[in-house]
Formats: sequence, C-alpha cells, structure tokens
Amino acid sequence: MNARPAALLRYHDLPILKPMYSIRILSGRAKGVTFPIDAPRTLLGRGPGVDLAFHDPALHRTHLEVEAHHDHVSARAVWPGDTFVWQGSTVKQACLHDGDVLTLGSVRFQIERRSD
Repeated sequence: MNARPAALLRYHDLPILKPMYSIRILSGRAKGVTFPIDAPRTLLGRGPGVDLAFHDPALHRTHLEVEAHHDHVSARAVWPGDTFVWQGSTVKQACLHDGDVLTLGSVRFQIERRSD
C-alpha cells in the first residue's frame, strides 16, 4: 500500500471516527433526544445555522460552541455577555466530562460519553 505523505492527505482520506460523546436533552419538548457530537465543533443556539437549535428567545442564534476532544468536551459561550449554567454555576466556558449537566436558556442537557 502506498501511503500519501501527511501533507497530501485530503479530508476524504481521513478515517471516519465514531462520536465519543453525545448531548442528551433533559428538559423541554426535545426531552430524551440524544444528539451525537460527531464533528470537531458543534454549535447550539436558536438558529438558523446551528447544529442543534432550541426555540428559546433567551438564546442568541449561535449561543454555545462545543468541541469534542479525546478525553473531554469543551464548551464556550460564543458572544460577549452570553453564559450558560454548568454544574450549578454560571460560566462562559467549561471543560466537560461524562455526566456533566448544562443549562442553556430554558433547556437542560447532559454530556454523555458513548460506549458503542
């Protein structure tokens, strides 16, 4: 097998990885829905243009950016002045792990490490 030098790899040459984390909605109309974090960056907000949209006037169109890493998930509020609640504290950014609960506007959700 002829391997390409790393500098010549194209996006479609990269292996497809299973999502390691997901977001499980704990409240609201979407309660119980699980959304896999399957991209390096996932945007949450009121939309349009986000990966996970909530009908909540308290949110900006793009309110929260979630990034998946090997051993954790990072989250940060996108706009100055935006915040979210993580483990009971109001914050602008956080390093999240399996079981952590966040509140974004009126919606609560939990970060879950996937085992499949």
